[in-house]
Amino acid sequence: MSITSEFVINRLFANTINAAMSKFKSYMWYSFTFGIDGQACYGFGYASDEAKIALKTLYTLVDCYKLIWNDLSDMTE
Repeated sequence: MSITSEFVINRLFANTINAAMSKFKSYMWYSFTFGIDGQACYGFGYASDEAKIALKTLYTLVDCYKLIWNDLSDMTE
């Protein structure tokens, strides 16, 4: 399972975040017992497999001086 988020400001900045999580299982159990002397005992517990999360981020910045120079030197209307 994965999710991707993108944030873009045209001609200036771009940010991409990708989060991925592997499948895993969780377990839960309970017990209830009676002893010979009339004592009642109960219990519960849980366990889980290993869950792995990968987070990747990509930043892209534009060189501002190049952008300004190209805008100022552009003679088209």
